[in-house]
Amino acid sequence: MPSGNGIEVQPGGLRDFAGKVDQQTAGGLAPEIDNAMTSYRRGTQFGAGLSAASDTLQAAREKYQQCLQQGSVTLAEYVRASEMLVATIRQVQENYGNADTAAANNNAVIAKAMNDVSVAVRQQREAGFTAYQSAMEANNHGAGASTLQGDYQR
Repeated sequence: MPSGNGIEVQPGGLRDFAGKVDQQTAGGLAPEIDNAMTSYRRGTQFGAGLSAASDTLQAAREKYQQCLQQGSVTLAEYVRASEMLVATIRQVQENYGNADTAAANNNAVIAKAMNDVSVAVRQQREAGFTAYQSAMEANNHGAGASTLQGDYQR
């Protein structure tokens, strides 16, 4: 990373990172979460066959069911957060790409303006030199030549 206050962003690295997060989410995290949620939807299995379950067992079953429901919400939020992260990274990458394009366009405009100025200065210089040569020839290289030469060099 360069020294100074700037941040170096590598759009290719952003693309790779977004791709890996997306792949891990779609290929690993999401299917595993779907499997877990299928199991969670079945509800609390322990103590289900006991008709005379104690109040303590009933309270534990209810608490466990609440935990399963909250776990389902949390797991779904993980997938959503991963998808949001990928979308954000891709937007940042696009924005940097657009900024690079705009900067390149601005650089092209600046380069053209500088070239135009350079051409104009060169043309002025050549016109001045041509005028000088014409004046010198008109004076037949006489006494006025040194005065014109001094004027041109100022």
